[in-house]
Amino acid sequence: MTKEEILEKSRKDNSDGDEREKHIIVRSHSISTLTGFCLCFLVNALTMFFDGPRIILPASWLILWGMLASAMWIQSKGKIDRSKLTVAILFTVIALLHGISFLLQLINW
Repeated sequence: MTKEEILEKSRKDNSDGDEREKHIIVRSHSISTLTGFCLCFLVNALTMFFDGPRIILPASWLILWGMLASAMWIQSKGKIDRSKLTVAILFTVIALLHGISFLLQLINW
């Protein structure tokens, strides 16, 4: 191999970034998702504690499950991975259910 061929191969291999950078991105996404889940849970728990059990905040859960669903759809795209696709479908259904609940609360049904 010539020097140019080696450099071209190296550029192609490193076009997506290095492994450390990928690991940091994946770790930051998982921490932000966990933080979002904890905040949704805390807001809903405090609301139910102070306002009574009749109040449910599906909007915050809609946002969280929507984020999780979109992340799983992106991860399953381009790969034939049944587990990620199944989780993406499950998260989408949960997000849709929270969306319907949110809309029903908006129209006071």
